[in-house]
Amino acid sequence: MGQKEQISGLQMALLMYTAILATAVLLIPSISASFAMQDMWISPLWTVFVGATLVFGMYRLHLKFPGENLIQYIPRIVGRVPGVVMTMGLILVQVLFTGVIVREYSDFVIGAYLNKTPDIMIMFVMIAVCAYCVYQGIEVMGRCAIFFVPIFIFLIFIVSVLLIPEFDVTNFMPVLGNGILPSMKGSFVIHEWISEFVLISFLFPFLGKKEKALKWGMISLGAVIFSMVIVNSVGLLLFGSIAARLNYPVMAASRYISYGQFVEHVESVVLTIWVTGTFLKITVFYYVSVISISHFLKLKNYRTLIFPVGLWIIVLAKWTGHSALDVSIGISTTLVVIAMVIFYLFPMLLVVIAEMRFRKPKEGAR
Repeated sequence: MGQKEQISGLQMALLMYTAILATAVLLIPSISASFAMQDMWISPLWTVFVGATLVFGMYRLHLKFPGENLIQYIPRIVGRVPGVVMTMGLILVQVLFTGVIVREYSDFVIGAYLNKTPDIMIMFVMIAVCAYCVYQGIEVMGRCAIFFVPIFIFLIFIVSVLLIPEFDVTNFMPVLGNGILPSMKGSFVIHEWISEFVLISFLFPFLGKKEKALKWGMISLGAVIFSMVIVNSVGLLLFGSIAARLNYPVMAASRYISYGQFVEHVESVVLTIWVTGTFLKITVFYYVSVISISHFLKLKNYRTLIFPVGLWIIVLAKWTGHSALDVSIGISTTLVVIAMVIFYLFPMLLVVIAEMRFRKPKEGAR
């Protein structure tokens, strides 16, 4: 199953960073603004508890079952029959979310750039590239993260800096003018992204230095939440309450950038951010889905599943909704509940049961 492969703590943190943030960069500002208005920059901070408890919980399970991932130790914690039910539910949601991410990518590229290109072609090309990376294994994915994530972060930084002359600080006022409830409502959908940190349980077994698993997991969580605060702040400073009406505030913001006649049309930078980040995000979800199914079916080599799972992902991407609006509504409603139940409540229930049944961590892990 490729257990001899290893990645560093930094590579794991970068993979998780893009696996969470890639789609959030374009979608979260609009969703947060619709609930929190001028307090949208505060909304990501309310997700710290869920993120920290999830990362710590997955770390505790990693200590108790070293070298194994969530799919492998679910039956050992809750028993065979309940374990099969929970495992199937987790796998279905993993593949569903992968399909939704592919659909989000396709909708953005078609809506902003390639209006006449069939969506199936955009999906197929992205899945083909991600499938190749998944086939190469976790080490190649880690190297891709080391190469692409600094570019991803640098481009976000550049876009933010170039927009500074357009900022209106008064859009922040009044801070908590309607109390803390609006900002908490704005965090509701953000929890959907933060709950995806459950995927870190599939990366822990590949760490070369096991003792640094929790440290790098928390660093990744902190970086994600900080980046969400920055992205929401940029959207608020530029658009104010109008941000709630924009599908992609960051994309709209990039059109404001113009310095002389040589720094214009920065939309291509946003496309680069989206493509590089989404490539890594789909790759992580794709990889986790494939190895989850292979463990469930007790296959020796996960690579035999890459092609059929890829087709399944494309089918789900097409099935997700009739339009980008349908997908957006689903992300803000149904998928939030699914994510919080399957990606957060179920894993935390496993942590509680494991802590009661297995008092001491197994030998061989720190």
